[in-house]
Amino acid sequence: MTKWILCTLIFIIFNPYVVLAAPPSAHRIYSFSYQLTDQFTIKPFPPGKLEQIGDEVSRYRPDGGGSWLDFSADKKIFYTVGKQSFNFNDGFIASMGGVMSFKTTFQSMHHSASVFYGNNGQDFFATNIKANFQKFKNLNLEFSYFRSIYQYIGFRTSNELAKDTQLTIETAENLNTLNKGILITAKYKNARQPGQADLSVSYRFIEPSAISDYSTRTDFANTRGVRLQTTYKIKDDFTFSAFHDFTQTLDKEDNAQSNFSFEYMF
Repeated sequence: MTKWILCTLIFIIFNPYVVLAAPPSAHRIYSFSYQLTDQFTIKPFPPGKLEQIGDEVSRYRPDGGGSWLDFSADKKIFYTVGKQSFNFNDGFIASMGGVMSFKTTFQSMHHSASVFYGNNGQDFFATNIKANFQKFKNLNLEFSYFRSIYQYIGFRTSNELAKDTQLTIETAENLNTLNKGILITAKYKNARQPGQADLSVSYRFIEPSAISDYSTRTDFANTRGVRLQTTYKIKDDFTFSAFHDFTQTLDKEDNAQSNFSFEYMF
């Protein structure tokens, strides 16, 4: 099966549908990107510098900058204050890093709910609810509300269709403009270890302003169509990925593009 995925990868890169010498009027985009990213690690302060607040406290200073204080009195309700990172609905609604904020999280074994307020030049407010149901093929449900200049809500669900196959459905709506978006992804395998590859196909329909400027998928706005994507993990810290978009804008202008990238984490 890995060979089949690699053949698909080669098809994506060398498919004649992507023309390197296309005339200027063509809308096809072929790009190469080489990404260097720092692997994010969290190192706690030496034990002598930890403060005791309630029954449990943790104070962190990430290598990437920022720090926060996290504590809990009963290990079910957690309070976090300081510069934090947030990711709502896998970044489809919003993803932010180093935001000065206060967060309260209610945690159980398979469910959680959190509320946060922050300011990064402007006020942010969000709520996030997650639930996992292992007896239903590890079904995951997530709801997010995010408010900056506009208000957004989103739902995310993922479930195992079959062995090594995952289906994810994500939705978003701008409550001010009432514009909506949906992203449906089927993924086979998961490239976690060296020598492993995965393949995914997704369909999207995203109206303008349906997702916030803090979404990790802002390039999806005002587009519809299919993306075929594959990832191959060469080494623990070296990954190759490629995708091709069979997409167009909602005004029916061609928006197809191909991309492949190498990512090295150090």
